[in-house]
Amino acid sequence: MKFSVSFEQRNCRNEEVCGDAVAVESDENAGITHVAVIDGLGHGPAAHAAADAFVAYFRKTITPELPLVDLLNGASNAIARTRGVAASVIRLDGNKREIQYAGVGNVELMAVSVDPIRPISKAGIIGRRLGRLLHFEYSLHHGDLLAVFTDGISSRFSLESLRDMDPPALCREVLSEWGKAHDDATIVAIRCH
Repeated sequence: MKFSVSFEQRNCRNEEVCGDAVAVESDENAGITHVAVIDGLGHGPAAHAAADAFVAYFRKTITPELPLVDLLNGASNAIARTRGVAASVIRLDGNKREIQYAGVGNVELMAVSVDPIRPISKAGIIGRRLGRLLHFEYSLHHGDLLAVFTDGISSRFSLESLRDMDPPALCREVLSEWGKAHDDATIVAIRCH
């Protein structure tokens, strides 16, 4: 199984930088793609710096073997001097046809799949004390569609109604129609094929 990953984002109105970030790391030999969607607390330069710190830790640390909750705990220590972030991290395994998910804060994952995919994120802030984190695993199927988005996008959109769009067009549509001008907004769309 392969994965097509696209994303769109936009700054909060009147801000020059985005406090959200996306990181995608693929290991073609292992058939694994990791995706992180990060929302720095608030907006502006301090949120941008926190999100960037998380991305830097993610890129230097992530491996196919590293448990996602360990990644989040390590990131929380690594970015403790920043404002902090909310983040969701996923591991897409094309060989096993599965997704693993762990998240903290208000970054959501929505899915259109044969099987229900409904993970939840733990309340909290990465960069502060986290406590016990949650980890979820689900099977994936050809044609499945996933969307991961920050709270700068209203969760009222119907992914089911957009399922026939390709990921780049879907991201543009959701950001345009459901993005909030008063916050940074980011959406990642993933198609399994």
